[in-house]
Amino acid sequence: MLSGWSTKGKLACPVCNKWTCLLTLKNGRKQCYMGHHRYLHSQHSWRKNKKFDGKLERRSKLEELTGDEVLRQFEFVPKDLVFGKTPNRKKRVRSPQELNWTKRKKNICENILGTSMNIDGKSKDNIKARMDLKAMGIRKELHLQPKGNKFLMPLACYTLPTLERRKFCEWMKSIKLPDGYTSNLSRCVNVEDCKILGMKSHDYQVFMQRLLPAAICGSLRSEVYIALSELSSFFKELCSKTLIKSTIKKLQSDIVLILCKLEMIYPPSFFVIMMHLAIHLPREVELGGPVHYRWMYFIERFLGTLKNFVRNLARPEGSIAEPYITKECLNFCSLYFHGVETRYNRVERNYDMAMQVGVHDGFSVFAHNARPLGAVMYEKLSHSDFEKILWYVLNNCENIEEYLNMHIEELEKTSLIDVRKRHQEGFSSWFKQYVGRLCVDGLITTTDHLYVLGLGPDIRVTRYSGIIANGVRFHTTERDSFRRTQNSGVSVKGEHNLKEIDFFGVLTDIIDLQYIHGNHVFLFKLHQVFYVNDMKNGGPWKIMQKSYPRNIYDVPEKKESYNEDSVLNDEPYQQYETDYLHEVEQVDGEDLESLHHIDVKFSGRAL
Repeated sequence: MLSGWSTKGKLACPVCNKWTCLLTLKNGRKQCYMGHHRYLHSQHSWRKNKKFDGKLERRSKLEELTGDEVLRQFEFVPKDLVFGKTPNRKKRVRSPQELNWTKRKKNICENILGTSMNIDGKSKDNIKARMDLKAMGIRKELHLQPKGNKFLMPLACYTLPTLERRKFCEWMKSIKLPDGYTSNLSRCVNVEDCKILGMKSHDYQVFMQRLLPAAICGSLRSEVYIALSELSSFFKELCSKTLIKSTIKKLQSDIVLILCKLEMIYPPSFFVIMMHLAIHLPREVELGGPVHYRWMYFIERFLGTLKNFVRNLARPEGSIAEPYITKECLNFCSLYFHGVETRYNRVERNYDMAMQVGVHDGFSVFAHNARPLGAVMYEKLSHSDFEKILWYVLNNCENIEEYLNMHIEELEKTSLIDVRKRHQEGFSSWFKQYVGRLCVDGLITTTDHLYVLGLGPDIRVTRYSGIIANGVRFHTTERDSFRRTQNSGVSVKGEHNLKEIDFFGVLTDIIDLQYIHGNHVFLFKLHQVFYVNDMKNGGPWKIMQKSYPRNIYDVPEKKESYNEDSVLNDEPYQQYETDYLHEVEQVDGEDLESLHHIDVKFSGRAL
């Protein structure tokens, strides 16, 4: 991708090039980029539908530029071209054959939020947009309605009423997300004025992929909700760390239908160039690989740091260069400091190796990378709770599976009645006696993990209110109640009707079992999730969302097999699902005839 291509005008799309579908609005005097139904196959019924722009679509699908055609365009670039600002500080006029690429998801989410919330200056639905609808002869139900010496502007189905807007802002104010997942979104919401301001690019990404379907559920009509939820699912799958080639092809066909649905709902002014560029994203991912490894966020953060260095607006380059050189000198000198915390030896916030538990060459149950948080509380467990915890540890230790089977065989020899129940109740005492005999016979020593596990833990346990495991921070519900983040939501694998499913809940306690010779067992192994309020059902109902740490990777050392349709990158720790179960379906255009709110008594405002 090449820099220099203007993102405005007739040649705004570098892929479509001079065949970009551009429509200049007569009243809004802005360019919109519609006509995505031309990407449908030639016999598709939507090609004959005039609800898009009032015309039939007979054009064929655009073909990609070849390498020779791109190189031929470079011949038009002046040889004496000087990149950057010209000496007279004026913007250089670009020729029609130069290229560029910018971020899109933030702009798309801004369009949706601004239009749905009717935010001044950000909404694409205004008086001129309604006048353009009348000039194009489409969406008659959204045209301005004369009433005396005034005009009424009907409330569209994609715009939230005043009460729903306030409810939406209150919902945004109450959101609590995991530590490091996003910034504090509650600070970006003004409930009184029903405005959303100050969200960063990554905040828009999380909102688009995770929160948008939950936010509009029950507030907008079904066809609007379906189209936006499909768009959210599209970006969620597209930005996954793992991608399957067949999924990319499915995304390419789905984004065409999604944009066509949006064209039948939103006004033409809604479709800026960023909305159009979404149709080329699956092809870009297919050529460049997963988007996650090509993020621009860290570059944008660094550019923000450089901008903060500016003190003399008349000489911004010098203002940036001077503190940058000073910072580099200090960083170089810090390499020779020992015993002092610098940027090169600073421990990460969610560092889990500060307390190394167990050894790596022993039992896996004693080898944890975990760091407990909060005040230490000691407590003596009851006999029943202690037996349940002890059975859970033994039953989930892979290293003693042969002893578990040995005990079951001995029970089956005596009786076949309630073998599982008797096995659960008596295995811990049998295992303790068995390893005791092995130690007496000299087959194992007291320092072996088999003997340590068989001897059992101390009945006095240690409780914590938080823990960092595998680079992920977990808090109990009591600790979460005093914080603006939510780290208590968890999910575990379990069986139901002989099928493995996910069970969801909250973390209420963290227990540390202490064995001899300094061995420990932390009782929890789970994945982190978070919950948001259900806008549709209200009350105590919650919507679960899985949390995926950005800086956690778990890449296998060896790949067993590979084929053309296999996963391009092995699935890392706590990754998105790439099954793409969200199907995009075509809907009949007749269902979109009425595009204004029919559930409110008076749905208009005077102009």
